[in-house]
Amino acid sequence: MIDSPSFSKTLSGLSHFDIYQLSEEYLNHAHKLSHHVSSKESLSEYCMLISMSIKLLQYLKIQPNLTLDQEVAVTFQLVNVLIDETMNFDLIESELQALKIKLINYSNMETLANRLRCDFILNYQIPFAKGNKFNFKVALRNCKEINQMDNTHLPSNGWRQLFKYVEWALNVEVHQKKVHYLDLTQIRIDGNHSWNAFTTLCFVNYLLIQRLEVPSDMEYIMKTWEVGNIGSKLYVWKLILELVIMIYKDENITSKLNEFNSFFKENKKSLILNNGVFLSVTSTFSIRIQLPSIFNYKDIKNILLLLQSVSYLSNCYDTNANYSTVFLPKVLKTTEKLMKSLFSGDTGVHESVRELDCKYEWYQTLTKTCHFYQTWEKLILQPSSFLTKNLSLDEEEKSVLKSIALQLTKGQEREAIKKYNEIINQRSMPNEIRMFALLNTYTILTALISRNESRQENLEMLGGITDQMEKLFSKTDLRFNPVWHCTITVLWILSHFEPFTKNPLPSTEEQKSAYLDILKKYYLANKLVNADPIKDSNLLSFKLKKSLLLQILINYLGGRLFETDLETICLLSSTLFRISKKQPMDSVQYILGLWHMMNSTVSMNAKEIAVTKARLESLTTALESRSL
Repeated sequence: MIDSPSFSKTLSGLSHFDIYQLSEEYLNHAHKLSHHVSSKESLSEYCMLISMSIKLLQYLKIQPNLTLDQEVAVTFQLVNVLIDETMNFDLIESELQALKIKLINYSNMETLANRLRCDFILNYQIPFAKGNKFNFKVALRNCKEINQMDNTHLPSNGWRQLFKYVEWALNVEVHQKKVHYLDLTQIRIDGNHSWNAFTTLCFVNYLLIQRLEVPSDMEYIMKTWEVGNIGSKLYVWKLILELVIMIYKDENITSKLNEFNSFFKENKKSLILNNGVFLSVTSTFSIRIQLPSIFNYKDIKNILLLLQSVSYLSNCYDTNANYSTVFLPKVLKTTEKLMKSLFSGDTGVHESVRELDCKYEWYQTLTKTCHFYQTWEKLILQPSSFLTKNLSLDEEEKSVLKSIALQLTKGQEREAIKKYNEIINQRSMPNEIRMFALLNTYTILTALISRNESRQENLEMLGGITDQMEKLFSKTDLRFNPVWHCTITVLWILSHFEPFTKNPLPSTEEQKSAYLDILKKYYLANKLVNADPIKDSNLLSFKLKKSLLLQILINYLGGRLFETDLETICLLSSTLFRISKKQPMDSVQYILGLWHMMNSTVSMNAKEIAVTKARLESLTTALESRSL
């Protein structure tokens, strides 16, 4: 105990400064050992060192001759250690509240800053450490009261901007609608480039998670930043967000990857040791930002490889562009190495066990993410061998994959719709996954309607699904991605025009004309035969970077609906049939083969008829055996 005679006697000959230094030595020594904690004994030794550091600070606090400045410094150090190393929130809150009460008796700017620092810890650090909605709501209410104070009690030299940001961050956690807009002018600190960059990055990060549009002025502001003004760690965060924006828009990312390479040549050393970023909010107060997955060179390189892998997942069946098949195993291997390095003392950074646990959990999440995409890839390439049992994935991820598997299973359409509806109605699901579920439900329902199965019931259900699709698509950034836009266009055409469906869905002539116009633009921008150079700049936004299946469907529909020259039509059907033979898409290949057979018959090409007929017979056998 800190008040025991033996403990007090041991420290009686030491000055306050010596005791404070001794506490820091215990803490630093514990952090040096953290990477080697691998047993109960080593963990016990670590906890003993942390306990001694805390006891020494508590002993200092009860000394009668401690000055106010010394008590403030000791209290904040004690609070920092307690937050980093324990879950004793009651003790942390009592220490801060006691300090706030003592500081009320003083009215200078320094004590005001210390009171506000207490409020920051109480209403930001502690609620986020606890991580439950009740505490977020309480902190949000407190924060709103703080932000209503005048400049005497909440100076506009950084403190007001800090608490405006805290209020927004808490709003995000309690899911307030107003978080979709953050007035950066209210939290901007003149001349503080790092702080202004940090708040902008946080907001852009939030918008990307929610799949909401990033305002063009924010993208422009980010492009004006320089490493020298905001530091290498915030700059690499900026680069990664810009890359994600490009991936979301299905743009070519080669130039951005080259920009990363140039950046690493100049700034790699500053990203080797991840000690976070210290942001000065006022002249006397800074906050530490930790983002290990972005601020560390090895981690960011691994993330870049993962993003490249996932961006090419839709093309995994293309043997010339199956980067997901090649890269995902590399990401897993690197993640495993990084995970092992946490407890081998190889990182070069002295950290708490809790920080290491957070990194370990992050690596586990990364591993699960890779397994999720690998399983999805297998589902694309080998749907018949897919099993949902014993998948080491989260329930949300399992739900997505099980829904796809049911959709691919003959006679399980209703079960698939049921599963997809669970995803659609789950508020925690990302907007992109909900849109994915809506599109697949639309596909199943239109197929059932085409077969004239429960037509009226399915039409009513389809109406609700279509409304949800249109609303979600219009409010998210998915509308800027040509793959999503093209997919919706293709599905609409297939479900509203003969001969692609036996029972076309009802629509107006205006709707048909609008969708045909969009399809034609996609066709002209992605023609596989007799393609002219794109001179119309408006067509460039309709160019697909990848997605081989979509390009096949666009050209098939374009050939059926827009082409009139028989020679061109035959060349196109031959090209599509040949391309599809190289990919594991037998059903699509069968339809293309029938079309090419029809075109070859009209053009009286006996050789093509014979070759195509033989291939179709082989496909028929394969499809029939699969359906048994």
